[in-house]
Amino acid sequence: MPQEFCADKGFEDGELVHENKVVWFLNEHVLAREIRRSRYTKSRTTAKGAPVRQTLGISAVRSYITAIVDLWSFQKSKGINSHPNPRGEALNGVLRMRTHNEHRRRWLEFTDRAAETLQDGYNETKMVEAIQFCWQG
Repeated sequence: MPQEFCADKGFEDGELVHENKVVWFLNEHVLAREIRRSRYTKSRTTAKGAPVRQTLGISAVRSYITAIVDLWSFQKSKGINSHPNPRGEALNGVLRMRTHNEHRRRWLEFTDRAAETLQDGYNETKMVEAIQFCWQG
């Protein structure tokens, strides 16, 4: 876990990794973090016109967890950390809830995965015409 987080919270055991710290860190700094937008893409809105607030996806959250577990593994190999593996029930519960909430958000917003793609502005007849034009010339 980042040194700043442990220093801010003033943990007695310093930077030793264990499950409760990982869950706390994820809840405070990772799960609510919005994704950084590219300056070339426009912001997305829901069907009702409200802006979509996108946070980090599950793969990015898993990357954070992998890095923290690697730190725990290093501490364990040096004999510094006697705590069990931080991938316990609480952390797995956080991941399951995150996945569930992400699927629910996408379902409620009717997220169209084909939006902003080539197929967005074409119907079936126009697609056929475009393909025929490409093959003819």
